[in-house]
Amino acid sequence: MGEDDFINQYITAGETNVSNLLLHHYHEFGMTTAQLVIYLELKSALDRGVSMPDVHEVATWLETSDDQVYSQIQKMMANGLLRQGIRHDGAGKEEVYYDFSPLLERMKTVRLGNNDEDLTQATAKEETAHSQPTRQDVYNQIQQEFGRMLSPFQMDQVAEWLDRDHYSPEMILLALKEAVMNGTFKFSYMDRILLNWYQNNIKTPAEVNAEKAKFLKKRADQQQNNEVKPSQEHIPIFKLGQRTDKTKDHQKSK
Repeated sequence: MGEDDFINQYITAGETNVSNLLLHHYHEFGMTTAQLVIYLELKSALDRGVSMPDVHEVATWLETSDDQVYSQIQKMMANGLLRQGIRHDGAGKEEVYYDFSPLLERMKTVRLGNNDEDLTQATAKEETAHSQPTRQDVYNQIQQEFGRMLSPFQMDQVAEWLDRDHYSPEMILLALKEAVMNGTFKFSYMDRILLNWYQNNIKTPAEVNAEKAKFLKKRADQQQNNEVKPSQEHIPIFKLGQRTDKTKDHQKSK
């Protein structure tokens, strides 16, 4: 690449402006270094007019996993630094967007050097409040991730998960995360994940992670030993069983 090509590439790439107040004091605002880096990538996309930057693209830029980026975004939302909003574009179609105005509000209200203890206590309260998601949290999060309001049928489906099937809000949100990470915004997909966990007696996120690690190790061993041909299907967590009338009836009887 010649010097002229480099200069042209440098100019056309654009720039992202960030306040030095944030760069120098982000810890005081309750932001980790990892979250700051992700904020910079998200802001770069937002400045280019991308209202909902792709998690996979951000992860590629940072040479990390989609799961790590998604996790940090969720933590920023839980800590009151970021929110997702829904608005209408020029054609009247609903679109979801990232909004960092809560971070600006935090920066305005925190007095640097004098309010560290208060900020720590406030952050702890916020984390505690979000550690046990509520029914409303489930509705809100699904709407934010799907980018649209839930239909009455979909709201009934969530109610059935909670009241009939007795899935915890935490596990429903975890199933939502798996659906989003796999680019599948369907209630039927979430329902299959939840049913699979139930049938395998998996009731907590820790048990999901343990089962996932077990499945990935088994698949890696199989591929290494050439016992089976690697599957081309992208499987979330572990292979989902097909729902049958029998398993559906069993689920209703819980």
